[in-house]
Amino acid sequence: ERTLRQKLTPFFFLAVAIPIIIFAGLSMYRLERSIRASLDRQIAGNLNKADQCLDMVLDKYDTLLYDLCTDDGEISLVEEINRNQDGLEVNSNYLRRELSHICNRNSGIEGITVITAEGRTVYYDHLSASSVSSTWTSEVTAPAITKGAAYEGITEPVSSGKESVYMLRIARRLVDYEDIHKEVGTVVMSINEDLLTEALDAWDIAENYLVSGDLIISAPDNKDIGKTVDEIREDEYEYTSVVNERTGFTIYNRQSL
Repeated sequence: ERTLRQKLTPFFFLAVAIPIIIFAGLSMYRLERSIRASLDRQIAGNLNKADQCLDMVLDKYDTLLYDLCTDDGEISLVEEINRNQDGLEVNSNYLRRELSHICNRNSGIEGITVITAEGRTVYYDHLSASSVSSTWTSEVTAPAITKGAAYEGITEPVSSGKESVYMLRIARRLVDYEDIHKEVGTVVMSINEDLLTEALDAWDIAENYLVSGDLIISAPDNKDIGKTVDEIREDEYEYTSVVNERTGFTIYNRQSL
């Protein structure tokens, strides 16, 4: 027959084990919450940094474009071209020289295209260092511009030698402040997508993608440009996003779990 001690032993172990199990469970829960909170802060900080860096980069090039589009001398040249007063392309050549100066003084600008109100195109292709022969700058079209600058991600690369160069286009209307409603023309600046990749760089912590609509327009690996967000989704990653107010594009953060 079992003694009283033998009968009480299981209850003793239960009395000791249950608090330990409860304490361990609470500790694990708190640890998971702490890790989750830390990860959320890291992701939020990463997205905020990427958003600010993207704005800083784009602000530089938008300022250059704004200065070009409001320069009285450039406006006069384009208006002369619109009036067909461009004998021997004197005005066009002046404009081409100015476009080449801007491209050559500012790294990252791969081309500038001026589309006049009368449909003429004047450009400078920095990749080929030409203003008379280009496989892409002469084909650039003016996007719809409602106010200020318009941003357009390009998912088809431009071939430059053995390289494939992806672009982001920034467009503004030429504005004659003596008559702001007059149609003068549009300027489209094409900048290298590498600038965006550097701005969005999350080092080894995570990966950031810039998305227009549902298409990726900037990515750590250029092979992902042109894909949809769903095409790059993998179960072992967590995805969060923030909208960049300047461009309307979405920054997607891919964080390893």
